[in-house]
Amino acid sequence: MAAAPSVFHHTKIIRLMPRFLVRNAAGRGLQVKQVGSALSLTLADGSSEAMLWFDAVQRPELSVRLSGGGWEWSGGFRVDEAGELGLRLRQRGGTEREVLHVCVSVVDAAVVVAFSRDPATPPYRLEN
Repeated sequence: MAAAPSVFHHTKIIRLMPRFLVRNAAGRGLQVKQVGSALSLTLADGSSEAMLWFDAVQRPELSVRLSGGGWEWSGGFRVDEAGELGLRLRQRGGTEREVLHVCVSVVDAAVVVAFSRDPATPPYRLEN
């Protein structure tokens, strides 16, 4: 809260911010949804949106896929802890694959989930 300027100095200003914010810097459109929900949010490349939880009882997990072209939903990943991970996205019935870099960070009072395609840090896979 802050006091308003000038003659309104007795007025308090309250700034409301979303708790979860999703950003798309992946170079393509994305769809994001809460795991277990049928409703999704479509993000154009370069856009940011507030993420609304459709089911408050479920854990804060997201799933993502590329827009258009029959892409499958990714596995769920938690967004209540800061960190980075790579998601391997698959096209349904095809051989095309994409790797999406996900960074979960806390900025001010909001949790920011940023999606990008960062070729500088390739993911690795260990098989035994």
